[in-house]
Amino acid sequence: MRTELAMRIALGRSPSTAVAQAWQVLRATNGTARIEHLVAESGMSHRHFIARFRDEIGVTPKQMARVLRFEHAMDLLTRTGASVTGTALAAGYCDQAHLSRDFRALGGSSPGMLLAAHRARGS
Repeated sequence: MRTELAMRIALGRSPSTAVAQAWQVLRATNGTARIEHLVAESGMSHRHFIARFRDEIGVTPKQMARVLRFEHAMDLLTRTGASVTGTALAAGYCDQAHLSRDFRALGGSSPGMLLAAHRARGS
């Protein structure tokens, strides 16, 4: 997803300063930044900021934050071998159930199954 977004940004017009700054904050925080803080920093109305981010990046800031949290959680699971509960908290999820819902929605499987598949591939 990051590669696709990077290509979209590189090929398209440059994002506005507010959107570029919000993107950088989301990346730096692995998607845990509060959207209302990004909106406040932008100086735009909530509705205008969300629409502008979606137009310039391709997804809403909330969707982007969700993908970044998922990627961070998957990275933590594969690199550290931490428990799913510990990973959920470290990656900014409210609880293990929240992480599991995102893994099913974004990864198509439970955290344990995705981790097992990752290990089986030898990645």
